[in-house]
Amino acid sequence: MKLGRRRLRIGRGPAAPLPERAGLVLSGGGARGAYQAGVLSAVAEILGPGAPNPFPVITGLSVGAINALALSCRLADFGTAAREVEALWRGLHCGSVFRADMRAVTGRMAAWAGHMTLGRLGMRPPDSLLDSAPLETLLEENIDFDALRRCLARGDLQAVGITASSYQTGQAVTFYEARAPLTGWARSRREGVAARLSVEHIMASTALPLIFPARRVGPAFYADGALRQTAPLSSAIHLGATRLLVIAGRDESIDAGAPEGEEPEYPAPGLIGGQLLDTLFNDQLDLDMERLLRINDTLAVMTPAQLATRALRPVQLLTIRPSRDVREISARHAGALPRPVRLMLRALGAWRPPFVLASYLLFEPGYVGELIDLGRQDTLARADEIRRFLRPEGLTPEADAALGT
Repeated sequence: MKLGRRRLRIGRGPAAPLPERAGLVLSGGGARGAYQAGVLSAVAEILGPGAPNPFPVITGLSVGAINALALSCRLADFGTAAREVEALWRGLHCGSVFRADMRAVTGRMAAWAGHMTLGRLGMRPPDSLLDSAPLETLLEENIDFDALRRCLARGDLQAVGITASSYQTGQAVTFYEARAPLTGWARSRREGVAARLSVEHIMASTALPLIFPARRVGPAFYADGALRQTAPLSSAIHLGATRLLVIAGRDESIDAGAPEGEEPEYPAPGLIGGQLLDTLFNDQLDLDMERLLRINDTLAVMTPAQLATRALRPVQLLTIRPSRDVREISARHAGALPRPVRLMLRALGAWRPPFVLASYLLFEPGYVGELIDLGRQDTLARADEIRRFLRPEGLTPEADAALGT
């Protein structure tokens, strides 16, 4: 689905012309990030062997930050990079991301219960419901930051940014590295800060409140990037992208209400938590794309003279999202979750349809593999559209050849 245009403020004058650059925007979504791996694998297949990186700008938050860095450090060959990211996902289990053994899960749940009943006696709660130490080990073993900087130095990549939410300032902070010096930005509740990216930045971006522990970067503690990012497309635009490929984590269908005459069931904590995750990871992205449509409509009726005085420029947007409800897929695979995690979901009232919370925590091969296959299928079905988007008409042969650099 093609959507509108996005404004970018550059001082108060007209927008400066920029080189043609495609940006890749990777949303959050826990285990749903496997869908992104499938999309990237299919894009590599569409472009063919030996194709250069089609995304000079790459941004992500939460699990999208993991995929963004896993891809960015391998961009000497885009096809190989996409295949290696897919292979990384296909090798995952829940224990690769968080401690899923009985002692770890039940111990933390018991600690939470103890704090709620004995907190007045000084019993402290655990830092989070789940221990994300395995994820840190996974990142250290699979993301080569020296290789990332070689990709930037060669021009395989122009800029990469990942977003985390500061508990101290309440702002969404996009930490970025770029090939050439770029000026940071400051907008309402969001900013861009140049940084030497590390595992700490990724762990901060994935630190989902209450579920995973907060992460300290410099003088502040950070939470998941989706928590405060109200404009998920903006970072890629600030980093120089002139058109965006966005991979979303939710289909476009709307849930049906309760059947007529049937009393609705009071929402359990697990359902509430799952819906909050859905809001964090998907609603802001959808709203930002709606803003693009409205801005595009505004640009379409402005005269050239009016456009020349505005700090606006067009940004084409192509969105790929699941063609099926990933919660229904998770329901079929939920039994593969480790037993302690199933017990936790039952205790939270989340072990029932629509399995929203399970769809974010199910880092098991069956579910992950089906999401990867769905991402490939959805992307290959739009192969011609994706080729046109990544190699738009009207570019000179020199510009077309340089899109990957």
